[in-house]
Amino acid sequence: MNPEEAVQAFTELRAQRFVPMHYGSFRLGYEPLEEPPERLLAAARARRIENKILVMTEGTPVVL
Repeated sequence: MNPEEAVQAFTELRAQRFVPMHYGSFRLGYEPLEEPPERLLAAARARRIENKILVMTEGTPVVL
């Protein structure tokens, strides 16, 4: 599932929070490691749901 498809699934499921994971750990393709979360956020902005996306940063605590 690419980032745009993930946002589509999120909206179809009517989920409350989107926490992306499993990106940037291993080089699995030819795209830059930072590209998937950038595409995900762009797709979320296009649907005006960027406030529901929680891209976590290593070392930063998050309370859900």
